[in-house]
Amino acid sequence: MKQLIIFLSFCFFFCLANILFSQNRISLPTEFRQQPFDVLHYDATIDLRNGMKKKISGICNIYFRWTQHPKNNFFFFHLRDLNVDSVFYQHQKIDFYFKGEDSIDYSYYFLKNLDGKENDTVVVTIYYSGEVTNEKGSNPFGGVFLKDSVLFANGVGFHNEYVSATQHWLPCYDHPSDKATFRFTFLYPKGFTLATNGKTEIIKNLDDTTEILIASSRYPIATYLMTFALGRFKMMELDPWNLPSNLEKLVFYLPKDEKAVQFAFNNFAKYFYSLQNRFGRYPFEKIGYVVVPFDNGAMEHQTMITFPNNYVYYLYQRKDTNNLMGLHELSHQWFGNSVSPLDFRDAWFNEAFATYSESAFLELNFGFDAYLKDLLQKKNYYINYIASKEGLLPLFGYHRKPPSSNYPATIYYKGAVVVGMLRYLLGDTTFFDLLRSYLDNFAYTSASTNDFLNYTIGHTLQNLNWFFEQWIFQQGYPILEIKTTQYLASPTKSNVLVSIQQIQLTNYGSYTNIPVELNFTLKNGKSLDTVVILASKEQIFWFDSLPPFVSFNTNLGRKVVSLFASSVYTTIDSENSGKPIEYFIEGDKIFFRMLECQSFQFNIYDVFGREVKSGNGGCDGLLCYVDISNLANGLYVLVLKQYGNLRSFKIIKN
Repeated sequence: MKQLIIFLSFCFFFCLANILFSQNRISLPTEFRQQPFDVLHYDATIDLRNGMKKKISGICNIYFRWTQHPKNNFFFFHLRDLNVDSVFYQHQKIDFYFKGEDSIDYSYYFLKNLDGKENDTVVVTIYYSGEVTNEKGSNPFGGVFLKDSVLFANGVGFHNEYVSATQHWLPCYDHPSDKATFRFTFLYPKGFTLATNGKTEIIKNLDDTTEILIASSRYPIATYLMTFALGRFKMMELDPWNLPSNLEKLVFYLPKDEKAVQFAFNNFAKYFYSLQNRFGRYPFEKIGYVVVPFDNGAMEHQTMITFPNNYVYYLYQRKDTNNLMGLHELSHQWFGNSVSPLDFRDAWFNEAFATYSESAFLELNFGFDAYLKDLLQKKNYYINYIASKEGLLPLFGYHRKPPSSNYPATIYYKGAVVVGMLRYLLGDTTFFDLLRSYLDNFAYTSASTNDFLNYTIGHTLQNLNWFFEQWIFQQGYPILEIKTTQYLASPTKSNVLVSIQQIQLTNYGSYTNIPVELNFTLKNGKSLDTVVILASKEQIFWFDSLPPFVSFNTNLGRKVVSLFASSVYTTIDSENSGKPIEYFIEGDKIFFRMLECQSFQFNIYDVFGREVKSGNGGCDGLLCYVDISNLANGLYVLVLKQYGNLRSFKIIKN
């Protein structure tokens, strides 16, 4: 009997475990989990008539399709700091449940025991109300704000653990992996103007005090890209004579900001066409900006970018005609909005390419030197300031605790330089073809970093796992010690040995295939610039018959900008005046004369700069020697080291 009870108890708990295991778990901000549902459409009525008191109420219909049988599965939605008044499933009132994660500030509602079957399209209706809020902390970015009689929403938070912040004003499955179309009906006070996503129309006045605006789009949107802004705005059409006539293009702003706004957004077509030139057709039906009283930066909401008024004044006061922040946010319509992140570990893709777009714009409008100069400034800013402030973060899977955040500066600046290195590696034609093809194939979907990696490999037919591993998944950057020795052969010619060694901490890994730009300043003041590829941890490069140089540097951004720090040492071999060392090969040994044969080491490199042999030299009477018995016939560079001095020359083994 006892064994039977034990057996039945085991069966009960086994069945319970199976049921619990079969229930879907919600996706976390930095962890995508496949759900048994696919949200198709949001149809919401949002009442902002008391918006100037931060009060909101609404009804949100969420249409979704069951991709699995609903039995033992949940439907999730988010709503933060607002009241869920009631929930209906297929127009029948049902119970709803609230849950939070134990490890992070991540709360949500779930519905269970729902009827239906796989492939059914159903609707959940949520009635809600309350006072809108924003993320907690001393410097909030995400959520809803009321400033200077402007009520506006930002879709992500920099310091919260839930990241996507549309849940501060709309019930939704607030995760970027599940994009949907929308139709929003806004009610708001007469005399105000409302800016939001998509195509809009004011249908009628509800009464003498209320206006109604309907916004909709046939293009799917990630919830974090939804927004609204309510204020006494004026509107300006963006560059109407130069932008496509079928494209809605508006800037909303407060009257007091008019002069600064008109200056900041003048001749906007140059940004639009520069981005189209590089990344393909503009993916949406509208370009919109709403200028708000906010000091913390801009946010790239789909077709309605929230833009800080302090930046338009910054441009206006300095008479700076390059609105690079406006361009950066517009580029997100391709990178982040058309192709959205699968989860927020993939946010580097959005920000790296948007920051890189600033440099690409400068190239198209001011030349390749301007492009390299901008990337060089970004590289220096990252290494000299950001890395020391935030620590050494990878682009993908970085930690988010201070001094990092959901959007650390690393993914902007380091990311832009890494994108530039990918361009250098692939070449212009392949690089831009890759981007246009990727954006076209993944348009209006959510994609992961691995999706981008796999597509890149398939498109280029190159194994680029190493590139992604060391520049995107690995933290830090290489630190190079670069030594040059100049052997003066004549007043007009010299031979140059460049020795490069990676000296970064080993726990950050070693790097391969690093493009290293070498910059030689000649006696006439001109610069001789070349790029070598550092394929291993230590490598030497030999240059014949260069003009004598007076100084040497590296990574000055004249051909390429690479992500590394370096220390540079230069010496001139004055003792030998560049005369080649006398040697002869007899059998399997190289013989030569030195002042003494004791305490010298050697390294031998092949024509690709790869070390093929190293060790201590030998002595045979008055001659020193190096054993080359295991070397194949060919051309090599022999480097002799003695008391910290380097002597180098070419040898040919026949």
